[in-house]
Amino acid sequence: SPHSVGMILANGNTGAALSMDMSQCNTYYSRDAGRTWNMVVPHPSVYDFADHGGLMLFARTDAPSSHLAYTTDEGTTVSQWVLGNGLPQGINVFNILAKPGGDTQQFIVHGQINASKDGVLLHVDFSGLNLPRCQPSDFEQWSPGCIDGVRTTYLRRKASSSGFDSKASEPVVN
Repeated sequence: SPHSVGMILANGNTGAALSMDMSQCNTYYSRDAGRTWNMVVPHPSVYDFADHGGLMLFARTDAPSSHLAYTTDEGTTVSQWVLGNGLPQGINVFNILAKPGGDTQQFIVHGQINASKDGVLLHVDFSGLNLPRCQPSDFEQWSPGCIDGVRTTYLRRKASSSGFDSKASEPVVN
């Protein structure tokens, strides 16, 4: 995404070959365009980025769940977002979509209520976390390298920063 440059989320496993056994799969994150990977959540997930990659939301795909997982620091800390009281049996999540534009803290979660099989759309708004606004020291320059003879450098949030960001991922040097 142009709003979260160099950041990739993917489901997979470690080992010599890709396992099709979902019990062996986890969700992994790369902040360097796929050169290195770290496990974020220990199960396969549907997911999306918001706030220029500084906010990630995950939902299990292998079982119904009554909570979602999220991180504001690129997976260093993963917290739980408990779904409303009306969903005690959990939901099967099919998709997560961040509100268009890179600076949002809002998601739409599409799923099915496990007990009734009724469809559901949930609006999840993280603005209530009251994350501080990022300061200039919270950013770094990053480049994916030279592509077609052009090196573009982007301004993005440091992995160690967990504030709200409204200006990252804009090219700073061509």
